[in-house]
Amino acid sequence: MHVVMLGLHAEPVQALTSSGHQITVLYEPWERERAGTVLEQVARSHLVETYADLDALLLALEEVGVRPGGVDAVVTLKEFAVVPAALLGAVLGARALDPDVALRCRDKALQKAAWRRAGIPTANWAVVPDVQGHPEAAAEAVRARGMAPPFIVKPLASAGTVGVRAVNDETSLPEAVRDILRERPTTRRLLVEERNEGDEWHFDGLIRHGSVEAVLVSRYLAPLIETKNGHPTATASFPPGAEPELYAEARHFAADALRALGLTDCVFHLEVFGGPGRFVAGELAARPGGGWIQTLVGKVLGIDIWAAAVRAATGEETEIPEPADRAFGYTHLPPMAGCLSRLVPSDIASIPGVVDVLLRIPAGAVMPDMAHSSRVKLGMALVEAEDHETCEAVLREVIDTVVRINGGPHHEKGRS
Repeated sequence: MHVVMLGLHAEPVQALTSSGHQITVLYEPWERERAGTVLEQVARSHLVETYADLDALLLALEEVGVRPGGVDAVVTLKEFAVVPAALLGAVLGARALDPDVALRCRDKALQKAAWRRAGIPTANWAVVPDVQGHPEAAAEAVRARGMAPPFIVKPLASAGTVGVRAVNDETSLPEAVRDILRERPTTRRLLVEERNEGDEWHFDGLIRHGSVEAVLVSRYLAPLIETKNGHPTATASFPPGAEPELYAEARHFAADALRALGLTDCVFHLEVFGGPGRFVAGELAARPGGGWIQTLVGKVLGIDIWAAAVRAATGEETEIPEPADRAFGYTHLPPMAGCLSRLVPSDIASIPGVVDVLLRIPAGAVMPDMAHSSRVKLGMALVEAEDHETCEAVLREVIDTVVRINGGPHHEKGRS
């Protein structure tokens, strides 16, 4: 098959080439730094200014000699390329995600409406169509819908908590909107939803022919919105063999949520709130989860989620092995905004249970602000344990160690 891929990822390119597929890659300028080794493996490639410009995508294909009728499938594992890839596939007459389905996977209001129609629990919400020059519109929208605080205010199609604000009461909504506009001046449409209380979980896996063939159940140590308050992204999985009832419920819930959006063949990352017997759908992405979620899936389920994603796109099957009966988790290493980091990899690698450390910001560098996005970090640490509770405990020890070394709210003096 001739596969057009939007975005540069080494893992799916390797999976496609190993299956004998011919690949054309279109990529954005910010991906140039990873282009070298990946592009050596593909038949054709072309730089595009943005995936959002369908004309530019078609012209780029024309320039490398690819025309309608010559493409069998269009695939992307980039969140912001999901809809463009679907539209490109429709124009080329190629196998791809249906554009309506793709839109439901990106627009949070359309997604929640589909779940509500299917009877899947999800938080009440209101769409604010235009906040430019009218920050009070958000408060008016929640009053019109009879919604109750606390609230979460967010763009309808963002990612990584960028532009997201938590608001405790209706009177604080206008200032939250102003704050978002300062960060994202061109924003017009916003979503306001009632905040989900309790734990935040994520279900990651593969659906094929409408059946969830594999799923990994994990729980964040704190909801992702709490990255705004200094809690890093951190999650621990549950061993499938130790939690059969939890896994059965997660599989059923995920299948219903996916089918409600029209998804039958893809990998998925589904964020939910609550707990067993009371799960509430939060958001779903038709792609592998970010961070080291792909690593957790590989360690526990034995599945290369990148390969599974592109095989689902091309119509190929993925072998599902027996899962490991261990818990794996990872945490972002939390930065202290504006301070110089003193953390070195051995500080974390020496903690029992830590199996891998990746430090992106070296000692001596100024640390970024985690409040901007749940993806901001010094690096990451991967943890392995015999059960979920022990895995969580090791993750907390890692976080506490980083805070102690770099100086945080409870460790002002740092390391001597």
